Amino acid sequence: MECSPRWRYRRRKPFIILALGDSKTAPDSQTWAYILAQSIKTTANTQWRAIELGRGGYRVDNTLNNLTTNNDGQFSSAIIPSALTNCQTSTNSLDHCREALNGAQPEYILINLGVNDVGFTPPWSLPNQTTWQNNYIAILDALNAQWPDSLIYITKPWKAQSGGDDAVWDTMAGWIDNVVAARPAFTFVGDDERAWFEPNTATYSDDDIHYNAEGQAAAADAKQTALGY
Repeated sequence: MECSPRWRYRRRKPFIILALGDSKTAPDSQTWAYILAQSIKTTANTQWRAIELGRGGYRVDNTLNNLTTNNDGQFSSAIIPSALTNCQTSTNSLDHCREALNGAQPEYILINLGVNDVGFTPPWSLPNQTTWQNNYIAILDALNAQWPDSLIYITKPWKAQSGGDDAVWDTMAGWIDNVVAARPAFTFVGDDERAWFEPNTATYSDDDIHYNAEGQAAAADAKQTALGY
């Protein structure tokens, strides 16, 4: 019987979830990654902690730039304070985050990017497919170079806006499938916001983009299901 990907690696406790993305992944003690870590802790009877790295307005391209150039003070400023114990100043944000983990590797890296790549003023416009996919793959490669044992799960994003072309999310979902297929050894499709967020927007969001308190809990549940717990 083939094992779930989560059993591929076992490291010393606590296990770590690293959440990476835009404002949907902004650090806060009540957001979805912390809820997810607590829920898996209960389900699996193991110690889990979460680190959320989110930057409002970030797209795939400037996320890549932040991860691979000397921009310390960007994502590093968003690392939750408890993750900064014994963390030294770094030349780039991946090094900074690695130091914050004190040598530990995340069990999972959960990425949610894409809602800012189509803009905010309808009609929405998708970026160049080849460039977008290549940039996303480069993000995966950068993360894998730092944490080669981590498993990466990518959310298929969604947001609503009056007058926006909702079909862009179906197109972007296909692009994410392509990205995952390019790095199948360590990358997987995570939750799909079109399936759980879109049908319940009035309940899970106050602005049709971000999760409210109920949405945070629903996001954690959707991602836990995607991870197989």
